[in-house]
Amino acid sequence: MSQEEIIEQLQAENAQLKKEKAQAYAEKAQTEALNRQLQEHVEDLSKRLHEKTQEATEKAELVIEKQRLDSLIEELSMQVHELLGRLAKDSSNSSKPPSTDGYAKKTRSEARRRVGRNQEGKQVIQAAHGAW
Repeated sequence: MSQEEIIEQLQAENAQLKKEKAQAYAEKAQTEALNRQLQEHVEDLSKRLHEKTQEATEKAELVIEKQRLDSLIEELSMQVHELLGRLAKDSSNSSKPPSTDGYAKKTRSEARRRVGRNQEGKQVIQAAHGAW
């Protein structure tokens, strides 16, 4: 092989290496661009995951609070029911003495019923004794 052939062969190899180098730089630039896109996507997904985790935590706290409030409502409803039952009792429908009835006046219908019963009883007694 002559010196000129060697130089020619080396120049051809040099040209080939320059092409490969240019191609490698182009691939490197593409890889870096893709890497940046992937990093941005990972950051976005990380933010979304954080938001969803926070939402899930808040929902779980709300569910617990709702259960607590439902339980409290049930307890208070039972207390109201018991207190209304106590309030409705007086000497006519329980074993309480009349002195615990309070100062509230009887309704007209209650007063009429009592008067009616008393008059019926009075008439029966009078009739039995011949007062009429």
